[in-house]
Amino acid sequence: MDSFILQELSPSNINYLFEPGETAEMMMAIENFGDDIAPGVMGLLTTSDPYITILDGEASFGHVVINGIAINEDDFFTISAAANCPTNYLAGCSLRLYTTNSNYPYEVIVPVKIPVAKQLSHDYTGPDAYGYYAYSSTDIFYDQSPVYEWMELSAIGTPVIIPGVSDYTETVNLPFTFRYYGVNYNQLRISTDGWIAFGNGSQTAPVNQPLPAFDNVNAMVAPFWDDLYDIEFAEGQLLYYNDTEENRFIVEWDSISHNNSGTEPKREIFQVVLYDPAYYTTTTGDGEIVVQYKKVTDALSNTIGIENHSQDVGLQYVFNNNYAATANAIVSHSALKFTTEPPFVSLMVGIGNPNAGVLLAKLCQNTPNPFSSSTTIQYELGESGQILLQIYDINGAVVKTLEQGKRPAGVHTVTWDGTTNTGSRTGTGIYFYRLQTDDVVKTLKLMLSK
Repeated sequence: MDSFILQELSPSNINYLFEPGETAEMMMAIENFGDDIAPGVMGLLTTSDPYITILDGEASFGHVVINGIAINEDDFFTISAAANCPTNYLAGCSLRLYTTNSNYPYEVIVPVKIPVAKQLSHDYTGPDAYGYYAYSSTDIFYDQSPVYEWMELSAIGTPVIIPGVSDYTETVNLPFTFRYYGVNYNQLRISTDGWIAFGNGSQTAPVNQPLPAFDNVNAMVAPFWDDLYDIEFAEGQLLYYNDTEENRFIVEWDSISHNNSGTEPKREIFQVVLYDPAYYTTTTGDGEIVVQYKKVTDALSNTIGIENHSQDVGLQYVFNNNYAATANAIVSHSALKFTTEPPFVSLMVGIGNPNAGVLLAKLCQNTPNPFSSSTTIQYELGESGQILLQIYDINGAVVKTLEQGKRPAGVHTVTWDGTTNTGSRTGTGIYFYRLQTDDVVKTLKLMLSK
């Protein structure tokens, strides 16, 4: 049971890392492996760990269909870590899952290890010193987690003509300006050895290294850096394609074999997708990069990661099968995203323990988002009561109080013009808006752009 996420209750320190002295809410994903529907599943979380206190150990998961996944997104567990709890600590808990209102009651007890100041493989990786993060397709709770959506280039891509050598690099022009580690690029180097690098040149680097690496190739993106393309088994292709409909540029290694792989070639199929920053905006202006793996045959001796142009900052996901603590094994039909967007979980918007099926408060995504001059925020109250609606910056500081006081039940709309409580204009960036009532607190993310 490791599909869960913890959100701290303090808005000034939301990094989804549960630390000593903090209280957090816990959202879990459970899966029904049985042969029948699981109706009205409830969860009861208990512990005898001296460093953990469970403040609310009961949660509802609802009905779970066969092979279905359910999340307690409206009814969180609430836990607290003692101030003297060790860091890098796994607290032992027990989760009892049981059905209600069923003809054949069922229950199971599963162990749960709650990390305190410790990240696990389902967490985000990074950031590096510049601010790049990595999110895998199995980091399911985070908004930035990519979805594996393969686009085959074999019939539409432009092939790189490889001149009968194993190690070859070709420079191509990008169809848009791509900002990477704060530098704008219009050209890209594509290598047979499972890497791309921004800028021009014909350098080769068949021997993978940890990233960042001070070598002859800078500004590298390594989706699968290894000694690839065996000229004895040169049936594979290296292709690139400008996807004008989706505003992205794709490079694909199609059935490229490992060099000196023996009598049987070990072929890899993967691609890198560069998203045009003009259409896929980020706070820093840097472009987002998604790596997709259609077929992984031998991933024991490669490097996956990124580095800057000076080769002194980088984010390594794996080197020679040594994965970062937060990384997941690279397998077929998986994806990995590199972005400067910090972690956010819009699914996890409640604080408290609302009654199932009863509307206490609803907070909607602002429109437009991103915005430049003004944006509209809508919320709904199930009953009249005191509310507080505020804007926070990414450091948790209050930027502006939009509404405060008693409001009637129903739908309410408020506009934010990007100014602070003192009337000054805020800068471009990510902000959070937080609705607090007597029963719940809901938080969502918005982006202000110039």
